[in-house]
Amino acid sequence: MIFAGYRTDMISKMEAKEKRITSNYYGQGPTGEAQMMDEVQNAWDNELNKVYKLLMSKLSSTQKTKLRNEEREWLKRRERKVNSETEGGTGMGFRLVYYSIMTEWTRDRAIELARRYDNLK
Repeated sequence: MIFAGYRTDMISKMEAKEKRITSNYYGQGPTGEAQMMDEVQNAWDNELNKVYKLLMSKLSSTQKTKLRNEEREWLKRRERKVNSETEGGTGMGFRLVYYSIMTEWTRDRAIELARRYDNLK
């Protein structure tokens, strides 16, 4: 097997993981869909933390500080986005919107950090 780069391998691995998670909840209605989305989001969050730590291990102390501050700002932006999209909402529909936004932002951030990690090599 050829190593295509951390980013490419991560995406491939996560697509397979998402497919497995999705198949576990198939046909379980809105509650199952919410649980599935939560599990997918958690998987991407774990991957984000993993690539963040890998990237931090390769950076100078100045670069680490910069990335740490950037990550804090990104977390605030993600939180503002989630809050603006779900403010005042209740029920399953808003819960699904919450998971959708969290997953999208977390996935995109993990992919971005993986790209940066690949570019360091």
